[in-house]
Amino acid sequence: MVGQSFGLLVPLRIREAGREERTSPVLVNVSIEADSHATSRQQLMCFQLTDESDPFFLYSLRITEEEFQAVKAEQSILVDFAEFPSKFIELLEGCASAAGESQEAPKFSASLTASAGATHLAIVETNQFKHLTHLRLEFRGGTDSAIKQYLAKELARAKAERERYRGQLDEQVRAHAAYREETSAALASGRA
Repeated sequence: MVGQSFGLLVPLRIREAGREERTSPVLVNVSIEADSHATSRQQLMCFQLTDESDPFFLYSLRITEEEFQAVKAEQSILVDFAEFPSKFIELLEGCASAAGESQEAPKFSASLTASAGATHLAIVETNQFKHLTHLRLEFRGGTDSAIKQYLAKELARAKAERERYRGQLDEQVRAHAAYREETSAALASGRA
């Protein structure tokens, strides 16, 4: 389970202090990692929210197995630590598919409310009677250091992708030049 990662682009209603409310496609990443700070072999569930249109939009949450038990009891969650990431992604998929439907109020929606005191991600189901909050997680806004680290990773990823595309383009140019040479030689021999 450690090292397993899930990611999904989800339409997220965002309310940040001092900014206008907006809906934006946000990349939600969830992974299970080994806790490098713990003396025992404890696992961490790591969440990260990023928005391609806003490079400074970074929210994260790290939950240990022990902390998850408290969240599980508090919110009456029925799945265990290992199952939670995939079930969380299923809820987000519900939000993503509901956003594509032409309903006045989508069945599932995700929202992020950020204020000076706390930031919460909520996944809400809307029915004819009321709004049911399935899950509410407390995130932290990215510090300057965390944002710089995130942007450095993204820059390195973009450079690696550019190099991969450059290599593919160079290969296609060589193949095209060889094909053109062969075609020219065949035409020249056909004229002779």
